[in-house]
Amino acid sequence: MTHASTCGDCIHFRNDADHLERSFPGLTAMSSGRGAARAADGLCDRHGLYLARFAYCDDLVRKPASGGRQ
Repeated sequence: MTHASTCGDCIHFRNDADHLERSFPGLTAMSSGRGAARAADGLCDRHGLYLARFAYCDDLVRKPASGGRQ
């Protein structure tokens, strides 16, 4: 079964390096949140999970479309 939206499309998904480094104290001891090994993985702030951006769940809330200026 394929899903039209994935965790990477959800407002609860955070994959910016600074957020990951704050969430995992000590991560920078051997690497950083900017490492290529994590690809586009991130954290689900709703469920407290580290997962791939291509995961999905029933609690997905799509990010608002970022169109032009308002």
